[in-house]
Amino acid sequence: MKKNILIYALFIIGCANAQIVETLVNSGSFTMNHGCAISSNGIIYSTDVFGNGSYNGQYIYKTLSNGSTSIFVSGLFGATGLVFDQSGNLYVSELNTGKIWKVLPNGLKSIYANGTGVPAGMAFDSAGNLFVANFQYNQIMKVLPNGNVSTFAYTAAEPTGIIIDNNDNLFVSHEAPHTISKITPEGVVTTFANIPNTKLQYLTFLGEDILVASFSDHRIYKVAPNGTWSIYSGTGALGGDNGNINQATFNAPTGIGTFINGTDLYIYIVEKNRIRKITTSSLSVDTVKKNTLKINVINNKDLDELTIKFNKNVNGKFTVYDINTKMIKEIQFNNTNSNSIKVDAIEDGMYFYQYKSTDNSIVSGGKFLKT
Repeated sequence: MKKNILIYALFIIGCANAQIVETLVNSGSFTMNHGCAISSNGIIYSTDVFGNGSYNGQYIYKTLSNGSTSIFVSGLFGATGLVFDQSGNLYVSELNTGKIWKVLPNGLKSIYANGTGVPAGMAFDSAGNLFVANFQYNQIMKVLPNGNVSTFAYTAAEPTGIIIDNNDNLFVSHEAPHTISKITPEGVVTTFANIPNTKLQYLTFLGEDILVASFSDHRIYKVAPNGTWSIYSGTGALGGDNGNINQATFNAPTGIGTFINGTDLYIYIVEKNRIRKITTSSLSVDTVKKNTLKINVINNKDLDELTIKFNKNVNGKFTVYDINTKMIKEIQFNNTNSNSIKVDAIEDGMYFYQYKSTDNSIVSGGKFLKT
């Protein structure tokens, strides 16, 4: 029997505010300086790879939306990349041992895989395979769900970050040759983008675009689906100035992640002992109600589709993202008040959805759980 989630939407009218860089964490007590991952409830996790300067950092830090920070995991040996699976388990790569650790929501860790070389960034494909950037040996390693490790592809020098799109294409950032590679599911490697005079670190999806941090010139870059790039934030000067994204300064940014919370989309950036925050789509609400979209039914089994209903005809698009804000599905509203989006093929886990009108005057969203 077909199941669905029925989403009723009222309208929220507003205008987009300026995109502002803020400092969420600025601490000498916590040494976050490398990877970053955001949980489905908006908690920021970050790593310390450097430790006392000998790449022996042992911590994963946990930061709440108000900036409160604590140690989540200790006892690692060069903690680098972070990624969540769709069940909310966290994975961390260990630079000095080649191990991948699986961390449960309660903080208990166990070895998930060995033999990944000198690992950095990681990402899961649609089949649950984990791909790992082997920084020193210019490889992408593939870890099967049973923990078996093999070499998937050889890449340009010093692969650092990995993200995977809805078609299971890998996008890999490189520190040395300032490029982003694209690797097909068959392992064919091409150059997707070339950003001169940079040392690219981790990357994340922002809808269909890619954001990538560069620690050498203290900037965040945006890369379009056709591979063209532009400066998203940062003047290029080393610093910590907040403000408009065109005027803010950064200090060797490395980790980057995104989180959708209803009408707001946040970008979190890890740099030296700091976490910065960019709010990209906060709305000034003029009318109607704050609860603009309501999930009336959440079915735990046999979920086939989302049905979205508005109280008048609209023009725009409705998009579903995974917890890493990778776009999973998208449909158009063309002067209609109802439409459905198939989600039967997506794997179990937490997902975000967002509706945006063609003229950007209506933006709303939320999340749902598929189990």
